[in-house]
Amino acid sequence: MPESRIDNNRKLRGLGVGLKNKKVFLFYYSPKQKNDFQVATSEDGFDFQLSPGRPVIIDQEGKKEKPELCQDFKIAELDKGYFLVYKVRSGKQYFFSGAFSKDLLNWEKRGKISSLKETGAIVPNYQYQDQYVYSA
Repeated sequence: MPESRIDNNRKLRGLGVGLKNKKVFLFYYSPKQKNDFQVATSEDGFDFQLSPGRPVIIDQEGKKEKPELCQDFKIAELDKGYFLVYKVRSGKQYFFSGAFSKDLLNWEKRGKISSLKETGAIVPNYQYQDQYVYSA
């Protein structure tokens, strides 16, 4: 039977957090689960339970993003879902990518965001001249 609580003795790498229906979603990577992102949820932000679902970022060609290459998740809730900005390692370089999700688990990669120089997030519920604003 899979664990239902996060083991505090594991070497986990936090990726970021999201909020949906008054529940905190904690995204992380565990070396024990090399090919998967992990997510735990909490009602109070202190006591987290492992989620049975596994988040996945899929690109336009159907390939899964490798979790060990990702970091610095910034998630913003938009009108029809969630937008994720994150950093990806390619060789010795890092670049920024974006992905969209309706449920915080199944992410559609939108591609590289070449204009970004540092990690930030889209400002939720705010648009300037009909476009969302990005804050670093």
